[in-house]
Amino acid sequence: MSAKEVETDLDAGVLHNSEWVKRWEVGDIAFHQSRYDSLFDSQGEALFPGGAKSVFVPLCGKTPDMIWMYNQGHSVVGVELSEQAVQELFSENKLEARVQHVEGVGPLYTASEWYPTPPPLKDVFFNRLPLARMVGCKFT
Repeated sequence: MSAKEVETDLDAGVLHNSEWVKRWEVGDIAFHQSRYDSLFDSQGEALFPGGAKSVFVPLCGKTPDMIWMYNQGHSVVGVELSEQAVQELFSENKLEARVQHVEGVGPLYTASEWYPTPPPLKDVFFNRLPLARMVGCKFT
């Protein structure tokens, strides 16, 4: 499926929340990478100096980057508009999800294998995409 199969305002530099969710629904996710970022292989130590960090990943989708970061000892929090993407992340990585509803925010997924409650967001902000494209996110 091509990116043009979901109508967007991408020519104007905008992807609305509903368009992002629709892309996940119809499988129009050519942007998704099935392997973690190869930059981690050569620059992992430089990106995360001094040991374990708390990492925030906006519009995380089901990126393997989060699994890589967790396997290196980091606490990881991802924010995603598409609940389907989060469900796929947990399913594909065989993680048992605990789901809580957070009033005014939406569903919060945690993996007891990772941590019992979300860590503080303070150390590292990791984003492959420009943050300017993220509008009206909910924690999932």
